[in-house]
Amino acid sequence: MLHEIAPHTFSNAYKPRRPADSDHALYFSIEGVLLSDGPSLPTFADLGGAQVYSDATYLFSMDETGFFLIDTLPPQHPDTLQMHTLQRMREVLPQQEVFAGTTAGQLYRWYRDTRYCGRCGMRTKLSETERAVVCACGYTCYPKIAPAIIVAVSDGKRLLMTRNTRSTYSRYALVAGFVEIGETFEQTVAREVMEEVGLRVKNIRYYKNQPWGVSDNVMIGFFADLDGDDTITLNDGELTEAVWFEPADIPQPVTRQSIAQELIETVRERLASAQTGAEAEEASCQPRLRCINIAAHNPTALAEFYRDALGAVTDHTKGDPDRVEVRFCYEDEVLVVLQQDARQHENEAPKRHEFELHVVDVDAEYDRLCGFGIEIERPPADLPWGFRYLRFVDPEGNGIDLVAKKPAD
Repeated sequence: MLHEIAPHTFSNAYKPRRPADSDHALYFSIEGVLLSDGPSLPTFADLGGAQVYSDATYLFSMDETGFFLIDTLPPQHPDTLQMHTLQRMREVLPQQEVFAGTTAGQLYRWYRDTRYCGRCGMRTKLSETERAVVCACGYTCYPKIAPAIIVAVSDGKRLLMTRNTRSTYSRYALVAGFVEIGETFEQTVAREVMEEVGLRVKNIRYYKNQPWGVSDNVMIGFFADLDGDDTITLNDGELTEAVWFEPADIPQPVTRQSIAQELIETVRERLASAQTGAEAEEASCQPRLRCINIAAHNPTALAEFYRDALGAVTDHTKGDPDRVEVRFCYEDEVLVVLQQDARQHENEAPKRHEFELHVVDVDAEYDRLCGFGIEIERPPADLPWGFRYLRFVDPEGNGIDLVAKKPAD
């Protein structure tokens, strides 16, 4: 994603200083952003030297190089410096410079829009101690960061994608929207999907988040499953189209800069893998790593717990008078939930089992389990050999360790 710039290091610590010739000078206008030949973000040396811009506004640093905002250009600047659109900047610069330019653009818009106090109308000034603008009336304003969710909705076989041809971005995208007052991110997901396409969702699962200076947001990514009818009802004025795509038909992303494109690719791969497996095994759920058996008083209820609390997918059920088998996949695991032996007393609790499931993000699963009120025996911690894990207790009293997946060889 755009902010993933390793091995480069980004520092947003507010430590104002005077610019040096080797620091970058960021100039924005209605035309876009100033770039030098290469192309690249210009340095003060490209503009005739830092001494001309002693009042430049410090923004942040990357690899010890400062990035500054300037308000004006010298009357006679070299022909090697040209204005380009922000979209063009994102297409031609190295990723670390795109991230720097995008983040600088976010701060430029905030400084531009807060020159006057929103409380009394007087002229503001920059704080000397923090990244803020202050007013003599006592008002302090911090950078604008608007949280917004983005969600990949699937029915298990298809991915929901939307499009607004009236927008400047007319490609297919995912359902997204701003977080409103008084609601959690998960509530925002459910509301936005219902408002935009008239669908209910369940098993809302956090994925990742991303600072997105393109539109002054931080994007919080989720997966969600369709809950019920798949009939789409568009909200007039929001979208012009919403479509269920089979894995092979999902539009290819232009870049991998945004969390949206990463969500789309992740779902595409999962759906394609599930489709291939279903065709090969006629919908039987075969373990890729191992199979775990659990005895339960109520296997159907226990399977529903794993489905709801951990996003597992019930895959196969079969039974007889004394035995019910519920088979479902979770990540790389297969759990087989078996009816407790009918010869046992019906009030006798099954023997407690302890086993582990391999997951991608232990901390994300912890947050979800806590949301379900699940008893946590051991909160997330690092094992001595470098893996992260937690332990919880399921409704049948089994102890389950969730362990971060081992790195691929």
